[in-house]
Amino acid sequence: CDYLILSSPMNNFGYPAPVKAWIDAVMQKGFVYDIENDTHTPKKIKDLTVLIIYTSGIIFDQVSENISWNGLEAEGKNLFSYMGAKEVRTVHVQGVDILEERFLKYRIENVAMRKLNSLAKVWYGVNHNLETYSS
Repeated sequence: CDYLILSSPMNNFGYPAPVKAWIDAVMQKGFVYDIENDTHTPKKIKDLTVLIIYTSGIIFDQVSENISWNGLEAEGKNLFSYMGAKEVRTVHVQGVDILEERFLKYRIENVAMRKLNSLAKVWYGVNHNLETYSS
């Protein structure tokens, strides 16, 4: 495949156990990458484009002073880049446990969906209308 889309909620600032178990099962030396003569060589996903879509209960930003707590963002990008993915993007819907529904809907429609539309346009060269969202 050309694209991998991984969608998950955030649990305890990272991936939930089943998602982490899948990652650990797939990202094995000798299968996805090799190390020979102290050189890391990606194998299976070296031409893959990865999209990680995830939600979090809280908001990670400079105002809350907790931006560094978001382990999923860094782990996802670093892990798939190390394994050889040519591009890793993320779409994050924040505040699902604390925001009023109207503010959450705004974030979904005006942040996440716009980012997804933009990615679809870049990746497929067409303007997909992904704006249909039902709460």
